Amino acid sequence: MRDGIATIAGRARMLHKRGLARQCLDCTERTHRLGGPLGVALLEAFSDLGWLRRSRETRAIQVTLKGQFELRQQLGVEVHFPG
Repeated sequence: MRDGIATIAGRARMLHKRGLARQCLDCTERTHRLGGPLGVALLEAFSDLGWLRRSRETRAIQVTLKGQFELRQQLGVEVHFPG
């Protein structure tokens, strides 16, 4: 998976010369998100892997059960849902 992340970062770096990543404020949710080419590349890659799913009605991103498992196993990221 580490090679995959490096590939994603390399692809993202080629897409944009203003910077690989930046913190952006989501005006709707009033929370920060990963912006820039790296954020786009990760969203596309994780969606292709079935880890994330885009909502058809809103801009929301859903973490799938497979995504919960793989994010924990591959990257050590625990997904916690509000509520």
